[in-house]
Amino acid sequence: MRFIKEVRHIISSTKPNVIIKLNNGVIFYKEYDVIGFDNDVYTDYSFVIDQPQKLDTEYFYLDFTGDTSNRHVSISDYPLTIRNIQKSDFYLINGYKVKASRLLIDWKMPQRLRYRWPVIVSNSGNVIYIPRYNANFHPSPKDNFWVK
Repeated sequence: MRFIKEVRHIISSTKPNVIIKLNNGVIFYKEYDVIGFDNDVYTDYSFVIDQPQKLDTEYFYLDFTGDTSNRHVSISDYPLTIRNIQKSDFYLINGYKVKASRLLIDWKMPQRLRYRWPVIVSNSGNVIYIPRYNANFHPSPKDNFWVK
């Protein structure tokens, strides 16, 4: 009965994002106008690539064997690290330093996705690319980087 009351409270809440951890690694979430259940698997990840290549992970897909200027990646940025976003990350937009986590909020990204969202980091340690969140995104064969 307590769980049902909590669910009703969450659904009627004005907060856009709410997550409740349940037993057995399951979460109940509210994301703007969507509610549901999901696995509570939020682990840090990091992949390093020393040269342009293809990489298909459970988090993202990339094919940097062709032109990567659309992702702000040049050959001098290698080795690249692709990892989940961290609270200390900043991103340059039009010469302004913006907190990366703020971008995710501005994009109205569901909170449960924010923990696993990838960033591309250059060999100098700077975030050089954050893929834009789009709830209706469907990759096409010409896309060289997308989040799963």
